[in-house]
Amino acid sequence: MAEAGDTARSLRKENPKSERIKAVEGELKKISDAKNWPKMVITIPGKARDIRILPRGNWQDDSGPIVDPAIPGFLGSLQVKGRATRLDLAKWIVSGDNPLTSRVFVNRLWKLLFGRGLSQTLDDLGAQGQWPTHPELLDWLAVEFIESGWNVRHMVKLLVMTDVYRRSSTPTADQRKLDPENRYFARQARWRLEAELVRDNALAVSGLLSRKSGGPSVRPYQPANYWFRLYKDANYNQDHGENLYRRGLYTYWRRSFWHPSLRAFDAPAREECVAERPRSNTPQQSLVLLNDPTFVEAARVFAAR
Repeated sequence: MAEAGDTARSLRKENPKSERIKAVEGELKKISDAKNWPKMVITIPGKARDIRILPRGNWQDDSGPIVDPAIPGFLGSLQVKGRATRLDLAKWIVSGDNPLTSRVFVNRLWKLLFGRGLSQTLDDLGAQGQWPTHPELLDWLAVEFIESGWNVRHMVKLLVMTDVYRRSSTPTADQRKLDPENRYFARQARWRLEAELVRDNALAVSGLLSRKSGGPSVRPYQPANYWFRLYKDANYNQDHGENLYRRGLYTYWRRSFWHPSLRAFDAPAREECVAERPRSNTPQQSLVLLNDPTFVEAARVFAAR
């Protein structure tokens, strides 16, 4: 159906009076009216298929030995009945016998609220990672997270109500001398906001931020013809009203079309997992704050309050 629509549009550009256009559009209408398009469904096979090692990577050669799903031997083994599945792996990852998952999560949560993790190597809490500054605290938080039923809201509330979170970020003379980098969290930290939070903070201060949760992605302001200059047939249909001021979490983003304002503040391209975002200082960041309609609107509304 999409191909028929593309053909009709291309023919209309060449010859608006072409009879073939009518034929293609008629075909498109028949497909739309039929409403019997194939649907994607999930089926559960009765018997798991054999998985073989592919000789020289040839998927048509089934002479290789059969292998079963498993985890690396140094991590132990999956206690399952029969053949292991991805569900067994998921259960093992979040089981009470595996404290690593909860340790990694609470360390990243601490980083979000304090600017740096208890261990600075967010993606490596193993033997080659940096030893945490407060190992007992990290262990306690990991156990608390598991015993709370993996309740993220509980952990956030627990951390933001602590004395260390509510301390001033202005260092005393002794703190500046004994711990200038604040590695031991004697005070609250100061750190650069991430790309989405730069935008959200400006909207929140102005009172424009929409706190609506859930729903599909939204398309806020972005430079005119930004998509068109990259791909002639790509159209960016900007949203209106409340959707222009939703949190950056909901911004529509394609890997081939990065949102320019977010990318200017070092938002990752989402082609791979990034535990620690880079931080840069560029002229583009100042230009975004001066010219992006989102920040212009936020400044105008804030000035009128």
